[in-house]
Amino acid sequence: MRFVHKMQGDNVKSRIVLRDIKRSQPEGGELFASTPSLASFRLHFTLSSLELNLMLQECGSSGEFVEVLGDIGQAFVHANIDQDIYVWPPEAVRGVEVTIDGKKVTLSPEVPWKLRKALYGYRKSPMLWQAHLAHIVTERVKLQRSAIDTSTYFDADRKVRLFVRVDDLALAGRVREVNRVLKLMEETLTVKKVVRPHCEDQERIPGHPQQGHR
Repeated sequence: MRFVHKMQGDNVKSRIVLRDIKRSQPEGGELFASTPSLASFRLHFTLSSLELNLMLQECGSSGEFVEVLGDIGQAFVHANIDQDIYVWPPEAVRGVEVTIDGKKVTLSPEVPWKLRKALYGYRKSPMLWQAHLAHIVTERVKLQRSAIDTSTYFDADRKVRLFVRVDDLALAGRVREVNRVLKLMEETLTVKKVVRPHCEDQERIPGHPQQGHR
């Protein structure tokens, strides 16, 4: 394991990652994680525009339609490891004191750790994260996963649609349903979102800045 540091303005963002080495060749399909097609990306925003125009024709206002763009913070770490994996901690932890099960422990890079979360750098992390997200969206949020493009989730009756690319999200639909989906996702995921309103009178996503353009 090691730390990766990246400058963000005047601050430094640090992330702990690992090198997935000394493992046997994975079985076929073990590492598979689907990637959304460009056609699905275009279709999502095309449908959003059509739904917006339909709403304008029906009631003369787009105030009930909203699109949310956002991402999941530290996405992979939400997923659990599905097997016993042990890693060597980075040298930087030497001498650091932490509390584990009520006891103070001094860390040492010579003592291996048992990996519990899908960290960046672990080859199965994308697949584990995708399976974790799919379970939340289908079982908790109750959206249907597309059989054609598994990065797309929808509810045709409630008219809400979620498009996912790794940890980036595009959620579109009626305000009430978008709020419902976001609330359920935020109970188990770190969702960072930016509202992209389609008109000036959209002020119905509570607690989040109205950024973007008409």
